Amino acid sequence: MIYTIVMWALPILCSGIAVAENSEVRNMQGLELRLDGRPVAMETAVRLVDGKVCVPFDAFCRVVGAKAEEVSEGQLTVCKGDLCVPIQAEEVVVREGVTFVPLDGFGEALGLSWALAGDVLSVRSSMGDQIGLSIGQFPPEVPLPDLYTGERVSAAAYRGKKAIFYMWASW
Repeated sequence: MIYTIVMWALPILCSGIAVAENSEVRNMQGLELRLDGRPVAMETAVRLVDGKVCVPFDAFCRVVGAKAEEVSEGQLTVCKGDLCVPIQAEEVVVREGVTFVPLDGFGEALGLSWALAGDVLSVRSSMGDQIGLSIGQFPPEVPLPDLYTGERVSAAAYRGKKAIFYMWASW
């Protein structure tokens, strides 16, 4: 498997918090997590640390369908498909045995968007990963000429009927 390493991930510190097992962390507030509009229960809550959203590394990666890896001593990486994003060592915060990393450091690269409203973190996964149509979705309205008659045909004419569309393009 070929991995694309995203090296442009800027080091965004969790407000300069030292990496220490029992370090004193100021303003550490627990947040409720919602993924694609649905509440998600995790053993360790997402935290707001001095204004930065920090997520429990392993648990959050599982929730969003990514793989959390330690590639070398202290070097963490988040992978999803062929894309891997390294986490800067100075971004990592260990608190009570749980590794926290700032969402800013890898979320956008994985196609996640998020918003913080009060104590609720709403995360949306990218629709770019979706291939094809899901149940209940309709194909785009693009009328095309029938191969034999030349008449314009639209997918809407076949709604509710079984149909196979065979298309070819030179690009």
